[in-house]
Amino acid sequence: MASKGATRRTGTTPDVSTLLSESVEFLERFVVLPSPHEPLAIALWVAHTHAIDAADATPYLAVTSPEKQSGKTRLLEVLELLVARPWRVVLPSDAVMFRKIAVDRSTLLLDEVDAIFGDKAGRYEALRAMLNAGHRRGAKIPRCDGQTLQVREFEVFGPKTIAAIGDLPDTVADRSIPIRLARRARDERVEQFRYRQVAREAAPLRGALAHWAKSADKVLRAARPSIPESLSDRAADGWEPLLAVADAAGGEWPRLGREAAVALHGSLAALDPTTGVLLLRAIREIFHDLSVDRISTGKLVRRLVIRDEGPWADWWEEKVRDGNRRGPGALLARLLRRYGITSRPVRINGTVRKGYKKAQFQDAFSRYLPPE
Repeated sequence: MASKGATRRTGTTPDVSTLLSESVEFLERFVVLPSPHEPLAIALWVAHTHAIDAADATPYLAVTSPEKQSGKTRLLEVLELLVARPWRVVLPSDAVMFRKIAVDRSTLLLDEVDAIFGDKAGRYEALRAMLNAGHRRGAKIPRCDGQTLQVREFEVFGPKTIAAIGDLPDTVADRSIPIRLARRARDERVEQFRYRQVAREAAPLRGALAHWAKSADKVLRAARPSIPESLSDRAADGWEPLLAVADAAGGEWPRLGREAAVALHGSLAALDPTTGVLLLRAIREIFHDLSVDRISTGKLVRRLVIRDEGPWADWWEEKVRDGNRRGPGALLARLLRRYGITSRPVRINGTVRKGYKKAQFQDAFSRYLPPE
């Protein structure tokens, strides 16, 4: 790794590979991150905030933790010193938020987002709409100007980090790179964060990133980086500008960037499957365990109930025990219908019953589950 400051000579084009490495070092001085993939992804995202004009989509950084005091706010403080035009805020008003993003083109660093999505009164409806729409260039939210009574469309596209306790709604998590923090263990050490001192240290790095972004604008606009096939379409959209930065850096960064993308989104899928995906996975395993190509609705419900994984026992055990299978069967049919799977008469051991054939599930298995 090049020595600090080696790329910041006046009149030279910064070496973005070194700037990325320095960004990783800077992050790890003050925040404990769970694996090497998170600081790599964050460093690429930081560089992307300076080069946002070259991108048509931007991924959010979803910084979550199961409990308080896990380093979320500290990470936002560190990012504030590195990103382009930072705006670190908690629960901004609609008017301020729209003008700040549309006019100042700020990088939003939004803390305590769990309060926004836990709100039942609709006070933060505009903020939720902005998070749902602001990941793609051209997204606008119309608002009526209170003084002129004229409708104005506010641009909401731009880089955003959102920090929350617990999980984010699927609509936001789907647009995000997951950064899952945990409370620091007693044997994990970080430097004390003295804001003024650290801000002086970070200023040359942020300036060099801004200088690099200007020089790399044409290259990044023309970039068409290869995307790992395992990423979903939404994740691929978000990672494309980050992988363009990684490819521009060269060296190990193209490989490291793609490994981080696959690792982070793979872990998210493993940790937080939807109920539908859990159901498909359970049904595939049931077909495999029984070595059959068809199954009745009643037997499928019973097999789901006795499984350890999934909410099926909580939902249906009492009804199945009482001999009521129509209720669970109807809910099962409703869950499967979204995947184009419907129950039908099937012949099993000479008797025709309502049920499912394994062939009906093959398309959904191939689309939503990893290979067996």
